[in-house]
Amino acid sequence: MKPAPITVLHVLRSLGHGGIEAWLSQVVPLVDTSRYQMELLLEAGSETPLAREFPNHIKLHCVPSGEGASAWMMGLLRFFREHSEIQVVHSHYHLGSGFVLGAAALAGIRVRIAHIHTQSACHGSRLDTKPVVSVVARQMLSASATAYLSPSMSALRDVCKEGLDARKLAMVLPYGVNEQRFAFDRAARLRMRHSLGISPATLLVGHVGRFVGFKNHTFLINAFAACAARRPNVHLLLIGDGALRPEIETLAYTRAREKVTLLGVRSDVPELLSAMDVFVFPSRVEGLGLAAVEAQASGLPIVMSEGVPEEAVAVAGLVRRLSLGSGPQAWGREIAKMSPSDEAERMEAASRFSQRISVSAQQLSAFYDKANGR
Repeated sequence: MKPAPITVLHVLRSLGHGGIEAWLSQVVPLVDTSRYQMELLLEAGSETPLAREFPNHIKLHCVPSGEGASAWMMGLLRFFREHSEIQVVHSHYHLGSGFVLGAAALAGIRVRIAHIHTQSACHGSRLDTKPVVSVVARQMLSASATAYLSPSMSALRDVCKEGLDARKLAMVLPYGVNEQRFAFDRAARLRMRHSLGISPATLLVGHVGRFVGFKNHTFLINAFAACAARRPNVHLLLIGDGALRPEIETLAYTRAREKVTLLGVRSDVPELLSAMDVFVFPSRVEGLGLAAVEAQASGLPIVMSEGVPEEAVAVAGLVRRLSLGSGPQAWGREIAKMSPSDEAERMEAASRFSQRISVSAQQLSAFYDKANGR
C-alpha cells in the first residue's frame, strides 16, 4: 500500500515580489502531491496577490507576528501543536528560522529544515543587525535545524559560521526558473521597445532588483553614465522598487538625464528581458541572484560582479564577471562593447540553460526523501 503524503509546511514572512517568493510560487506546485502535501504559513496581514498563483490544493495559513521574538515564537508553537498533521517544517526566515524551528522542535516535529536564501549582508532586520539577538538566533538555528538548504555554498557558510554539523543533511539547491516563460520572444521585444520609445538601434541595458544597498544601484548608474559617454545611443531600464528608489532616481537624472527609465515593480519581466540587449548585475553580495538566472533563461548576455555566487551562472559563456574594485569606468567600457541582440544567438544560448524549475522540483523532492528517511 502506498504511504500517505507527508505534510510539509513552508514558513515565511510574506509573499512579496522578491526572488524567494517567486521561486517558491513556481517550485511548490510542481512537487509530487502523491508524496508531499505542501502548505504555507505567513504572518497575518501579509497576504498578497502572489498567493493566488498557488493551486487550490496548497493550503494557506496565517499566524500573528506578535510583539517581540518570544511572543512570535509562542504563537508559532501554538499553531504547530494545533496542527499535528504537520511532519516537516521548512523555514525561509534566514536567522529567524532559529525561532521557527525552535518552536517546531518543542512541538515534536521531527524534520526541521532551515532554507538559507541569502547572506546576512543582504538583510536589515534586527536579527541580523543586533549582535546579541543575532548570536541567540544562530545558536537556536544550530540547535533546532535538522537539515539545511541554500542556493549557494557562500550563503550557507555565511550562516553556519562555525561549520556545518556533519550529522545534519545539507544541500546546495540553486533556484530554477520556468525556461519557457522567460524564453526570448521577438514579437514581445518589438512590442515592448515600441511602447517604451526605444529604437531598434539603441543598446538597451537592463537591471531587475530591489532598491536596497547591496544591489549597488549607485555603482550601476555611474557605470551606465561611463558607458553613455562612450556610446551615446544607449538606454537603461531599472525594474523594481524599494527605499532607495528616490535617491537613485535623482542620481540617474543627474548623471544620465533622459537615458534612464525606472519602471517600478512589473509583472511582465519576461517581455522586458526580451527587449533588453545586456543585463547588468553589480551586487556587492547575493545569496544567489535569481534575476540574473532569469536573464540567462532569456539568452541575455550579463555583466555581473564577483559578489554574485558562481552557482548563478546557468549558461556557460553568457556571463562576464567583473570586480567591483575595477570601478564604474571599467564596467562602462565593458557594457559599451556589447551589441544589440541577435535572435539566433539568444535562442542558442537559452538552449544551454541549465537551471530549469522542473529540475529544482525533482531535487527538492529528493531532499525531502532524504530528510524523511525515505
